[in-house]
Amino acid sequence: MIHTTTIKKLFIALAFPAMAQAQTNETVTVNPGYTNQTFYSLQNGILSSVSNTDWDLGFQVSGFEAAIIINGKNNVKLYDASKSISEWSSMVPSDTAGMTTAEFFNNDAHIFAGAFNTTADTANPFDLSWGVYDFA
Repeated sequence: MIHTTTIKKLFIALAFPAMAQAQTNETVTVNPGYTNQTFYSLQNGILSSVSNTDWDLGFQVSGFEAAIIINGKNNVKLYDASKSISEWSSMVPSDTAGMTTAEFFNNDAHIFAGAFNTTADTANPFDLSWGVYDFA
């Protein structure tokens, strides 16, 4: 079954309130299981459609917010390594044992709460978890 989403475009004449409102329907196909992402512009319609497996990490930046999200649809997983950066070069496969207990996920409720932002210090509004915003 092909999954489609109908987008209703509503045009309101603010400058000319006596004008009638117009509404048109557009259909966007994302395929079964949301295998595609479709990028849509209210002005230009469908811009592009790409496979949901074409990316692993996503970056979102706006003002003082920044997030790094993972593509769970592509089976990308993020775990707390529980090792200091100085130990990374000497890690061996057995060092990853038990990591599954500290798996991080994107927050579906907030676009700027990606999996990499999970451990941010909520008392510090400039802590992004993977880094602290520096005004300098």
